Amino acid sequence: MRNLIYMFVLVLVVLACGKEEVLSDNQMLSNADGKRWVLNQVIIDTTDVTEDIDACVLDNERIFYSDYTFEMTEGDTTCVNTEDVSEIGTWQFNNVKTTLKIAIGTDTAEYIVKELYKNKMKLFFIDQSTGDNINWELVTK
Repeated sequence: MRNLIYMFVLVLVVLACGKEEVLSDNQMLSNADGKRWVLNQVIIDTTDVTEDIDACVLDNERIFYSDYTFEMTEGDTTCVNTEDVSEIGTWQFNNVKTTLKIAIGTDTAEYIVKELYKNKMKLFFIDQSTGDNINWELVTK
């Protein structure tokens, strides 16, 4: 009887695991309606500077569409006396999905993808003007 109960529990676990949707990297990053990402944490070199960044910058939305277009828009909190942050461009992964390239006009930025999940991603890049190592953690909105 005990073996029958263990088998029943095992079957339930296997069935429950089998129903989880497997998403491609493109599906985790984007969708047709635009998947919205906001900064959750910013680390420069080894220092967490998230608290030093204005809320109006942290909540700016980076929107990835499944047709490989990209949009950056002002978040809910608007910065006073700053330029409009709205930008439109394109995005793409390299062949092995380890680098994310975003092109806006003639400017292109490349980010190393450290982690990519359905609701969280971590990107790394080197600020070309300062040489600082920048780590971003973004979460879906």
